[in-house]
Amino acid sequence: MMSMAFCSCFDEVQTGLGRTGAMFAYEHYGVLPDVLTLAKGIGGGFPLSAMLAKEAYNLFEAGDQGGTYTGQPLAMAVGLAVVGEIVQRKLPQQAAEQGRYLLKKLHDVQEHYGLAHIRGKGLLLAFDLPEPRGAELAVACLDAGLLINSSSPITIRLMPALIVTKAEIDEMMTLLCSVMDQVFHGAAVQG
Repeated sequence: MMSMAFCSCFDEVQTGLGRTGAMFAYEHYGVLPDVLTLAKGIGGGFPLSAMLAKEAYNLFEAGDQGGTYTGQPLAMAVGLAVVGEIVQRKLPQQAAEQGRYLLKKLHDVQEHYGLAHIRGKGLLLAFDLPEPRGAELAVACLDAGLLINSSSPITIRLMPALIVTKAEIDEMMTLLCSVMDQVFHGAAVQG
């Protein structure tokens, strides 16, 4: 009888490096992946990605893995500097604290705007709208100076910077509520 080995692979392209309030999202669940992929956060805006693997799952020799966002001296220097800043400034803890604050603010307005399924961890949050008008809300928010993401017709995703302050969250919520008033109730945007 053949035995089967399983490998756990975690895609932390969006969630890695503090975004969810822990250095890596897997830490919230008490598991340790065999393979971990990273991008976006590791480069701080510079194109960079990484794949980490336990030795038993490392199938590559040095130089085997190539691609647009892989290692070269400038990218490695950027990645090292970004990770250093994330650790030194304790940005995962900052994301956890500010994420809790933002979640509370969203729950405070949930009933008034008919928001549903408020969810997420750290500074990767989402909520559902009462009507499928996410794209319209995202455009109206952009016009008001607020960048949000409508990942589906009813879902809004929020991903503030890891260095966001409570004052900036308050300003964001004021703008978001003003735009939701306009979109859902026909009120003028306060700006």
